[in-house]
Amino acid sequence: MSAMVSLGDIERIVFIDKQLAKNLNKYYDEKGYMRWDYQMSYAIGTRLFGYWLAYPFIKHRMTTTSKKFRVFMWVNCIGVWSFFIAPCFALLVQWLENIG
Repeated sequence: MSAMVSLGDIERIVFIDKQLAKNLNKYYDEKGYMRWDYQMSYAIGTRLFGYWLAYPFIKHRMTTTSKKFRVFMWVNCIGVWSFFIAPCFALLVQWLENIG
């Protein structure tokens, strides 16, 4: 999904920015064009992963009622969080086995 957004049509990240960004002036100039620093695919991908990590905490910023967008964000949020939680649980199980 990240490749589809970061390497695909720029309108996808523009929509996500408008829904979830705290400060649009950081990413867009006064004419509404995305600043060059934030148009690179790595910058878009990094920003998207940040949105996925923070989504449970920033979802109140959304103005859209699109269920497709909400499902997209929740599925990817759970996927990103699972990369952090799964190794922690594996280490916890290993630690508990060593204790007992």
